[in-house]
Amino acid sequence: MAGKLLPCPEPPEELLRDIPAAVQCGSRAAFVQNCEALFAWFVEREIRDATFIRMCVLRLCYSILKKPASDMPMSYYEFTNFQQEIMAAASMEELRACFENFVSLYWLRRQGEKPPRRILTERVSEVVQAHISDIDFSLDDVAAALFISPNYLRQLFKQETGQTFTEFLTAQRMQHAHMLLGNPQTKVCDVAEQAGYADSRYFSVCFKKFYHMTPSEYQAAALAGKA
Repeated sequence: MAGKLLPCPEPPEELLRDIPAAVQCGSRAAFVQNCEALFAWFVEREIRDATFIRMCVLRLCYSILKKPASDMPMSYYEFTNFQQEIMAAASMEELRACFENFVSLYWLRRQGEKPPRRILTERVSEVVQAHISDIDFSLDDVAAALFISPNYLRQLFKQETGQTFTEFLTAQRMQHAHMLLGNPQTKVCDVAEQAGYADSRYFSVCFKKFYHMTPSEYQAAALAGKA
């Protein structure tokens, strides 16, 4: 009948089954592959109806959390916030971002018995340490490594550590430089480069602001046994 709206088709059952399974077993590769397949399915069938996609996303969230309340990895408050974000999302792209952020937080909360703040800080620190000499390294790189959106990582990191990512990265670079400068034979320009600074003069300014002495002054103090 002309003009009649046809109901949206049901998403592939295997994706509705495999996505929660991948999340619950912690398989990032499987989650990425299946999540990509689901949203590609929406695109291929030209499904842009946010209401339909929203219901699919909520259905997946409920499936992921389908377990005894005592085993819930995230609080009722956190899940309620996600529900509100999902209900407010107006496009497929926004809904996908909400879902990926939900899964990222789910994984963070499931890791051992460590407090959430320590879990996030340790994961970010591991990525930063692996790229400490990378001059162009940024929050976007950490977000990509942790499979979380940059904006959400920025918000979560600030909320759980009280620091901005830039403050944290600077502190990590300074601590690395501090360790390298313990060797009086090491040139300041080399330390700057290994700590992720292209300009040794700017590095010296940052180091003095952080430690209240220049790199050269620190090396002299270390050599004299006073640092």
